[in-house]
Amino acid sequence: EMGLNYENKFGDFGVLAGLTYSFGNLEEDNVAGDFKDHKQWSAGLNLTFAGFTVGGGYLWDNQGLDGSSEREVFAGGLAWANGPLRLGASLAMQYDDSAADNDVDRYTIGAQYVYAPGMQLRATALYYDTQTGNPNDFDDAIVAVVGTVITF
Repeated sequence: EMGLNYENKFGDFGVLAGLTYSFGNLEEDNVAGDFKDHKQWSAGLNLTFAGFTVGGGYLWDNQGLDGSSEREVFAGGLAWANGPLRLGASLAMQYDDSAADNDVDRYTIGAQYVYAPGMQLRATALYYDTQTGNPNDFDDAIVAVVGTVITF
């Protein structure tokens, strides 16, 4: 596995970028013919300015399986921070080219508030829209999480 990161600030403007590549080779003969060498790569970029962060990323994975088995994930988000408050929203889309054809879109909103030194209140709401090859599978889900983070 290999990775390359770049991070720099130009006054109030910040850049964070990264690339990764990983691979795995089969050690034994593939008698069943279901597997192949695993390959995966990803790229991401975050830009910051005046309390705002905009970011996105991409992942490609052959999942180490023969045939049509590729998975792609696209993600993007926006966050804003002002003093103790941080708000954010993101979207992630996964496309699975396997026989199961599991495609997932995830929408997220969240907030974080620092109410004392070392103490944060966090809340997140997620909506999952899932399409599968099985009509009996659940297609949607809503998740909400509220919690406190304490560090010392």
